[in-house]
Amino acid sequence: MSTTPFLIPPIDRLRFTALYGVLTIGLWVVLGTLFSVPPLSLIPNPAIQVAVHALVTGLGVGVGQWWVLRSYLSDWKWIIATAIGSSLAALTQNLWYTALLQTLEQPESESFLDIFVNSPLGILVPLQGVTILAFCLWLAGAQWLVLRRYVRSSLWWVITPLISMVLTWLILLIALIFYAVVGGQFLSDRVLFPGLLGAVQALMLCRFHYQEAVLPEQAAADYEQEGVEKPPTLLGFILHHVI
Repeated sequence: MSTTPFLIPPIDRLRFTALYGVLTIGLWVVLGTLFSVPPLSLIPNPAIQVAVHALVTGLGVGVGQWWVLRSYLSDWKWIIATAIGSSLAALTQNLWYTALLQTLEQPESESFLDIFVNSPLGILVPLQGVTILAFCLWLAGAQWLVLRRYVRSSLWWVITPLISMVLTWLILLIALIFYAVVGGQFLSDRVLFPGLLGAVQALMLCRFHYQEAVLPEQAAADYEQEGVEKPPTLLGFILHHVI
């Protein structure tokens, strides 16, 4: 049974994945330095500073991602969605982190809740949980509102931050064990997470198919005249293009 063409043609996947990943992590890290540089560092309210910083970062990342995507998905709303989603995700994370710190400053008691909250695990679980939820809901959710108009099964996009965060944890855990044995400097999740997010999102985009109603002219011609080959598995794609 034939299907609509891939959003990213197989012949373009290696180039697309490399560009999308490099621009995502590069712009995310470079624009992240604006935290300590005026005029953003002069904003007195920390929450507003975080939101504005994330908005600027999201705008830059959105432009970079759209530049790579423009041949396959030319909707400029991707830039706006990435900027707004990034800002809301960062603001949610900051407000929740502030609330956790305020909880830790409360007088301790013997209740199980207080013991849990004041433990490293009690801090990490709710902080990371809300971080994942915020990125899935706001950043990936905002991008999904644009993406769903063009591709099938687009709801998978919403879990890309979750996949990226799980991979980040696994790599950091392996690094922690490695450094505990041989020594060295610990990896930073501020670099690792956006890098993995860019890679996971690029691979996910390679798996999406166009909706038949929005086929580009060339893709529509290929669909009508030649048909489309059976989609390879994700493992087959990785083995073919990476190894």
